[in-house]
Amino acid sequence: MKRVFIVILVATVFAGGAIFVQAQTNNTVLTLDDETRTFLRTALQDKWFKKENLVSTLLGGALAIAGGFAATWLAHSLQARHKRREEVEFSKNLLRAIRCELEALQGIYDAGIGKRLNELKEGQMFVFRLGLTQDWFTVFDSNAVHLGRIEGEVSRQIVTVYARLKQVIEEYRINNEYIKELAESTTESRLQPFSNLALMRKQQVEQLMLFQAKKIKEADQALKVDTSKLFAMLDQRGIK
Repeated sequence: MKRVFIVILVATVFAGGAIFVQAQTNNTVLTLDDETRTFLRTALQDKWFKKENLVSTLLGGALAIAGGFAATWLAHSLQARHKRREEVEFSKNLLRAIRCELEALQGIYDAGIGKRLNELKEGQMFVFRLGLTQDWFTVFDSNAVHLGRIEGEVSRQIVTVYARLKQVIEEYRINNEYIKELAESTTESRLQPFSNLALMRKQQVEQLMLFQAKKIKEADQALKVDTSKLFAMLDQRGIK
């Protein structure tokens, strides 16, 4: 509308010198000179709609969209990388804690009842009791739910080692019961020196203890093999 008003105004201004009135008939014909026609044609053109402006606008929009996607992808990538780094650090710390617990238990065991077991000769009963009042597996029991976050092969070996530990403790627990029964049968045979029943009971318990000593040694050896295998895996992964 504004452009039309300008055109009319310009036409009116230039009418005096630019319009030639020709009245051959009842119709009135207005003829504009070249300069006026050029001016009007220029005024009617949409100056703002240029090809370069359109290309610039589309390119700017595309770059803005691409920048938004790039920023989102970068933020997601950084977050995922940070999470992976946290997982790796958590796994290393957990493995290191488990190794420390196993090394501590191994030291206590080797200096205590394990030493007695190593000194046991073939055909002898194991007459030493293992104390079972302690909760030895604090780290493992507290973090068992997190083992799924550790590498599969290492996780399986950890479970195997702790299963071996529990097996060894169970064999010692059974042997503790036999030691108790042996003491009772020995006392009974002393109080009843001519009782065949008391003597037979004592001999039976002794046979059970000889068999149990072999089972303890076998469980102890299997534990050592699996613990050494686990420590070798941890060494390969730099877990000291």
